[in-house]
Amino acid sequence: MGVVREYCSVITVAAGSTTITNIATVPLGKVLKLKKLYLHFPAGTNYELQVYVMKGPIVASPDTGYYTGDDSQISVQKPIEYHSGSTFSIKATNTNTTTSKSFFVYALLEEEEWE
Repeated sequence: MGVVREYCSVITVAAGSTTITNIATVPLGKVLKLKKLYLHFPAGTNYELQVYVMKGPIVASPDTGYYTGDDSQISVQKPIEYHSGSTFSIKATNTNTTTSKSFFVYALLEEEEWE
């Protein structure tokens, strides 16, 4: 078992914009495994956030569509591995053009030696 890392944050997306929040860039010779990911959309989000789990510039999850909600939590169960130099990030688009929206992210990651 490797080194376990936790990431917890509130991500706010301005009205009518898209943001990419980098969570981790994998060091050389390492592999980062996403073990758990929870997205919490507070009441009032109104399904106006479109959230994607990114692996570099590629959408790693979901396979189709996007994550969204209102007063709800989503548990992402897809195992994703990030290799040396790649970046684990969250991309979010706010479809509301007048009000910023926020959501919560919790990620449990395990860093191991690359074999």
